[in-house]
Amino acid sequence: MKKPRLDLDIPATLAMHYSKSTGVSCKVIDVEGNILYQYKAFQDFNFCERIEEQCGDESFCKKYRSEAALYSKRFGGKYIFLCPLGYVNWTSPILLDGELVGAFLCGSYLLSTPQHKLVKESLEKFNLSDNAQSDLHKMNIKASYIDTDKVNSLSELLFIMASYVSDIHGFKKMQYDEDVQKNLSSITNYIQHLKELEKKQAAVPYPHDLEEMFYQAVENGQLEEAKGFLNQIIAHLHFYSGANLESIKTKVMEIIVFLPRLLNVEKSRELVFDDNHQNLIDQIYCATSIDQLVKETGDAISWYIQSISLNRYKSHGYYIYKVTKYINRHYMNKVSLEDVAKEVHLSPNYLSSIFRMEMKMSFNAYLNKVRIDQSKQLLLTNDMSLQDIVQMVGFTDQSYFTKVFKRYVGVTPFEYRRSKGRITAISEVKNR
Repeated sequence: MKKPRLDLDIPATLAMHYSKSTGVSCKVIDVEGNILYQYKAFQDFNFCERIEEQCGDESFCKKYRSEAALYSKRFGGKYIFLCPLGYVNWTSPILLDGELVGAFLCGSYLLSTPQHKLVKESLEKFNLSDNAQSDLHKMNIKASYIDTDKVNSLSELLFIMASYVSDIHGFKKMQYDEDVQKNLSSITNYIQHLKELEKKQAAVPYPHDLEEMFYQAVENGQLEEAKGFLNQIIAHLHFYSGANLESIKTKVMEIIVFLPRLLNVEKSRELVFDDNHQNLIDQIYCATSIDQLVKETGDAISWYIQSISLNRYKSHGYYIYKVTKYINRHYMNKVSLEDVAKEVHLSPNYLSSIFRMEMKMSFNAYLNKVRIDQSKQLLLTNDMSLQDIVQMVGFTDQSYFTKVFKRYVGVTPFEYRRSKGRITAISEVKNR
């Protein structure tokens, strides 16, 4: 298969505009580190060029440029690094058909004042004459400075530019590499955490709490949090199974297969028999490495969250109907958001969110409204004492009931009864 070749026209044009707009020099390099094009910013610092001139050989810096291009691909499209002389640079890869064909490279700047001893030691590596070292050291003192926030922003901008030049396959590959590195780093850190714990105590039991938090995050549509919790579970399984991939996959599939149950029974069956569900499970089963397993589980979580959110969005009316029906039947008893959420098989946070979105008021505001409406009827249709009415509509404290009644109706229960309901409310209901 013919290796893709970099067409320099568009990258060179982008490098020129990047440099003009940011005031930072920008180079286009090939995979060997050769400079194919560069646009120098006004009064740009040329310390690197002087190093190469004095050495009579550019292989030293060329090697670091080549490595930077490779690392920028490996680390998801953005790589910020310090050269041996302490200058910060940043680079983003250009990918065609998933292959690294070149990179954009920007720099070099100092992040802080260089120490004379370190600069001297670094320059000695080039076997330069004393005069050449002295001249370069003086030049180094005049170097430009840049802060880390600006470097990060310029690196993000360079990545966007590189993504534009790269084809869609290459861009997706960069995203995939970035996700893999992030997830593997998360797993590695948690394994290290487990090792530290084992030094202080016995083996750490299986993290059932993480499993619960994982399901909660999926239910609430929190993709990154869900991935994080599952990565910690994978790290635990990896650590205590002796890195047995088959054992890890078996447990992970058990966790993933349970996800459709976060929906109601009917929708759960639909999701289980969905072709995508079956394909995702197959992909997890066929994973041949931890990084592939992490990638496939991440894809699965993303699909489940989208599917669950879509199904719930379609069925909000169903849940709201069940909740309002429950409140209207049980308002006279103790009713809590947690109890009702359990009744309709949703998390309290999620139920609270969709209830407010659909009803334009909070769960408690609706409950109080139902209770107050019932109390208004009782106040006008019989001679029951206020204390009895308070208890009949689900309140436990008469003074609190009076406070809520006045907030909703505009007058006290006594004034409302005395006027036989003809007093017009003086304030609108304020939903909390």
